[in-house]
Amino acid sequence: MAGSPSTRSEIIQVERYGYSYITFLKGSFFSENHLLARGKERLVLKISRVWLNHGGLFRRLEEFLCTHEVKNYQLLEGIPGVPRMVGQISASAFLHEYIEGSTLKKLKRERTKNKPQGFDLPPDYFNQLERLLTQLHARGLIYADLAKLDNILVTPAGRPGLIDFQISVRIPTRLTGAVIRPLLRILLRSDLNHLLKHKRKLQPLLLTLSEQERLRRPGCLLIFFKHFLQRPFRFLKRTIYPKGSSRRCSSPG
Repeated sequence: MAGSPSTRSEIIQVERYGYSYITFLKGSFFSENHLLARGKERLVLKISRVWLNHGGLFRRLEEFLCTHEVKNYQLLEGIPGVPRMVGQISASAFLHEYIEGSTLKKLKRERTKNKPQGFDLPPDYFNQLERLLTQLHARGLIYADLAKLDNILVTPAGRPGLIDFQISVRIPTRLTGAVIRPLLRILLRSDLNHLLKHKRKLQPLLLTLSEQERLRRPGCLLIFFKHFLQRPFRFLKRTIYPKGSSRRCSSPG
């Protein structure tokens, strides 16, 4: 088993309900993901775990991140391509459905090595992914993490899926404030811009003229957000946690 003693205690807790531990899926600066099974059912145990949390310094942050993500999954219940929320098992851990498939990150890596996986993206894959994002937005959630290719799934049927809603942003019912409204517009547009960037890399011949124009003109606010907020945060995160996201399983959930 991977992880800290507290991680092992949470795994032992779910094993009491008949789940067996399969493997460590991935880890990042803020979380660990483990694959469990009970019969034919496969679940992901996600634990909010801040990498530098020595002595429980960031315990409250871990609990907040877990509760925040659980609420996001509950908000998106029933949307195809979003894992089904199973339940919260502790203040910093919960279970969700495991979705079979691969990730765009692996697909891109295998293409670079000229080792195709046996299936490719269908022509309408990114149109399907855009419809999925539109459903998220309609439920009042901005995904806000589409830059990471290992969060975007491709099922064996060629359909898109999304995992990891830890930093996703719920849209307030009442959009008030001169700062909040522009920021939400930036985040909404950022979701779609990242989608088009991935399409440009993986299906460049399928970009429409309007999509190419959107990529050429991202907007002043989005440029400001990228250069003065997103890039400094990414640099800080990679400096503190240079290994980034690790994975031992070929198809995450």
